[in-house]
Order: sequence, then structure tokens, then C-alpha cells
Amino acid sequence: MNYVADLKFDHPIRIKERVKYAIRLRNYGGRTNNGDMGLSCVKGHDNTLFSFNTCSLSLNGTTQSRGQIPYILYYSHDKNCDFERKVCNKLKARESTLSLLKTVVEKSMELINMSIEKLKKDPLVYKYLGESAIVNVLLPLVLAHIGPLTSFSKDAKSAIHVLELINKLLPAVTSINLYSANKLDVMHKDLSDKLDGSKQFGKFKSSKTEIRDSKCTTTSHHYAWVESDHPYTAATVSNYKVKFPKEVKWLCLEFDPRSCTAQTEDSLQLYIPNYRDYSDDDNKHVVTTPYIPVLKKFSNDPMEWPFAAVMLPGNEVVFSLETASDYLKNDRISRYGFRCLVIGYEVEELSKYQALGYGLVHLETELSFLGGMCVSTLLKCDIILPNDDFTHGLEQGSVSAAEQVYAKHSVLLKKGFALAPFLNIQQVMDGVLPLR
Repeated sequence: MNYVADLKFDHPIRIKERVKYAIRLRNYGGRTNNGDMGLSCVKGHDNTLFSFNTCSLSLNGTTQSRGQIPYILYYSHDKNCDFERKVCNKLKARESTLSLLKTVVEKSMELINMSIEKLKKDPLVYKYLGESAIVNVLLPLVLAHIGPLTSFSKDAKSAIHVLELINKLLPAVTSINLYSANKLDVMHKDLSDKLDGSKQFGKFKSSKTEIRDSKCTTTSHHYAWVESDHPYTAATVSNYKVKFPKEVKWLCLEFDPRSCTAQTEDSLQLYIPNYRDYSDDDNKHVVTTPYIPVLKKFSNDPMEWPFAAVMLPGNEVVFSLETASDYLKNDRISRYGFRCLVIGYEVEELSKYQALGYGLVHLETELSFLGGMCVSTLLKCDIILPNDDFTHGLEQGSVSAAEQVYAKHSVLLKKGFALAPFLNIQQVMDGVLPLR
């Protein structure tokens, strides 16, 4: 073994099961020794089986029984350990997300409670709070991203945790909206003077009615079908542009279930106009790229294509289908391309007094919608409940010990455990038995 040297790659090479690989050694030095009586099959310590065969790349007659490579250094991952590690990381990420949500809600509650006290003295507090970043940006984004955690994961504990936070925040937001709407009817003249800087503004309609009765359009007259050739052309770049009138503020995209490409190199990318320009150090207006990509590229994996409607802001969208040469030459693979229905929705411009408390009204809607998603998750038949395998095993292993304890202290334990009269849902899901 003194003539054997270990050669290691710069980084590990991942090999797949039931796939043939060729190992080729190029020697630029003197003559080397070789080994005989090699085996066609070798089983490792973890029962990994390696099968060796002759290779057409060999130029000196190397076979599985004679050659210069005596052994292979490899490392095998335990699939069970990897699965447990992924589950553990997923649970930790979920706990961190819920903890962050709890912190955001608590800080928001402090701000809203402070605003309620100041609102009694100055009605303009409602305007300032409705225009704040925490109401218009932070909370809506947090609530929008926390929805899939309770809906798609079907996790009962997460849904209950989010419902508890909504139960704290929603009544405060609703109360400040109702209080402000009622006050606007009484103090509309003073508000108009403060907002416009003029005491001769005139009469306007009830702000309560304008704020609470904002119209919501659920139908549209703007439709467009966008589709590639079926089958699509190879080695081309095709762009398809859909643009509706400026009254359209939102686009709804519904893809045909048959949408798919034949290979990874063939992909579809969506683009929307870039509405944000910036200024350089000299305060000169600089126009950035006219379009920005949204979502990820869709290619030959059908599961990556949207199975539900996709909402995009604006009135314009560009479909860019980039295809490579057909190197697979497989007629059985689908080369359908894509087909998409684009629907444009108009949104009426809000008046000055409708926009006065739109941020808080919109926040109340978002909280109600998220609460409905949590309730829908709890009502599903295939909901994922906490796993009690560990508790069951613990009970089975502690039966004999419990019998011994009860035999020695039967007088003390005959009255049972002094449990709290009521358990909250979180304690029930955690399997906690609170003692007095």
C-alpha cells in the first residue's frame, strides 16, 4: 500500500443511484503500477453497492479486473437524518416567523392604542395614522406573506396562533375606523378647513358614507388571450405584449393547464413596466430599465407553472418565451408552449375624503381576509394535527412507574389533579395540562 496515493477533487462530486459514471486517469509522469484480481461488484459499509464495467474511453486495456484505481473514497448521506433535519429546520423557521409576527402586532397595538387616545383631541390623527408606512406597507406585506403559512401548510397550530393575534389587532382597528367615521360626520367642516387651509370649502357628502362604501369591481370588460405557437418554434425569442387602457390598475393572469416546455432551456418570463426611476448625485432624472421581471421562469416542470390566478399591478405585461435548439429530439415530450388569459380590472380613483382613512380601512379588510383563511384551514378534513407519537411512547414507558407511584401515594392522588377550569386552544394543541 506504500505505492497508493489518495487523489481528492476540489469539491465532492454527487453521484446518483443507477447512473453510470466514467473515471478517467491521465498520467503525465513515468510508468505506474496496476492492480489485478479486481471485483465487478463491491458493497460498502453502508450497503451501498458499486458495479464496475469496461469503459470505451480506456486506451490501455483497463478492465474491471485490472487497472490503476484500487478503491473509491465516498460518503453516503442518511436519508432519514436529512428528512429529520429538514423537518426540524422547517419548524424552527415557522416558529421564528410567528414570533416576528407577534412582535409586529404588539408594536402595532401600542401605536394604535396611542392613536386612539390622541384621536379624541385631534381628528387629523386618523389621517396621519392611515398614511403611515406601518399601516400601508409593513402590516399589509406581513399579513400577505403569513397567509400561505396557515393555508398551504395546513398547520393547525400556526392558524390558531395567527387567529389569536388577529383577535387582538382587529377589534382595535375596527373601533378606530368606526369612531373616526362617526366623528367625521360631526366635524367635517373643521376637517375641511384644516386639510384645505380654507374656511370657505362648502358642503360635501358624509365622509362616513364615502369611506365605508368604497366600490369594489368584480367584473371586467378587458380580456385578452395570449398564446405561443403550438408547438412552439425552437431557437427563437418571442415577445408578446398586452396593454390595456390606463384606467386598468390590476391584471389577472390565468394559464392553461397544458402550458409547458420540452426542456429546461426553453422558458417563459413575465415582465411589467418599471414605474420607479431614480435620481443620481447631481439630481438628474435617470430612467432605469423599462421593464422588470416578475415571478420566476417557467420551463419544462409542469408543477412550476401557476395553477391559480396570478395578480399583477398595472395595465401592461410582457410575455417573453426564449427557446433553445431541440437537442432532445424526443417527439413524446410536449412542446405546447403557453396559453394565458389576461383580464384587466379598473379601479376608481379615490376622492380626498375617501383616501383619508383608506389605509386603516384596507388594513381591516386584510385582517378579516387572513382570519377567514385561518378558519378555512381549521375546517379542512386533511388538517395536520400535532404528532403525539412521542407522548404515546412516553405513556407506554411510564405505565409501570405510574402504577408504583399510585400504589404508594393513593391517598394523596385519589382526588385527582387540580386542573385549571378552562384550557385555551393553544394549550390543547400543545398537549399542556396546566396545574393550579
